[in-house]
Amino acid sequence: MAQITAKVAVSRAVYSIDKPYDYRVPQELAERLRPGMRVLVPFGGGDRGSEGIVLALGGGAPRQGLKEIIAALDPEPVLSERALKLALWMRERYFCTVYDAVKAMLPAGLYYALRDCVALKPGVDREAALQAAEGSLDAQKLAELLLAWGGQGDMEQIRTAFGARDPDGAVRTLLDRGAAQRVTSAQRGIGDKKEKLAVLAMPAEEAMSRVTPRRRTAPLRYSVTELLCQLG
Repeated sequence: MAQITAKVAVSRAVYSIDKPYDYRVPQELAERLRPGMRVLVPFGGGDRGSEGIVLALGGGAPRQGLKEIIAALDPEPVLSERALKLALWMRERYFCTVYDAVKAMLPAGLYYALRDCVALKPGVDREAALQAAEGSLDAQKLAELLLAWGGQGDMEQIRTAFGARDPDGAVRTLLDRGAAQRVTSAQRGIGDKKEKLAVLAMPAEEAMSRVTPRRRTAPLRYSVTELLCQLG
């Protein structure tokens, strides 16, 4: 059976390792994923979640060792084929990463903020979590924290709890021993802007007739009503 793969420009890749990375497209995304859409992918040794953009799609014989796209972040492409080519040209011209060029072309309202979490796997109870952390005081501390937080904690929360100590070793211990998993969620960095409007609930003539007798005692109300009448 042919395997669909995507070439992805990854936001966590620094310039020295910036290149299109190959990822396996899961079955649920095979029908709708297209170049120009942003995706959430695992990247690096710890498989930390990273934002990326699909540069191209292809197929062929199954390849071993390919990591799988976690999720699609856009329902439709945010960049056209021409814009993707421009991003590749900008990389060579301005010595930036492809994803830096992509972000320069997108409005800030489309940016995503990623949240890295460590969560105990389903079915891992207190006994199993502490057994997985056996032999490492830091891993035991992390297991206790995750249990106290309902089974999950984000990395910022974990680092704050560890203080000056680096929690990465404890995280790797629980991940390697199968007690925990890394979970990355994406959230729009900027929400939709909302505005409140004042609208006349009666004809302009009636509104003015009500406020005119009190023009001197309530000048602000008169001015607002007059302005709304002028604006329609």
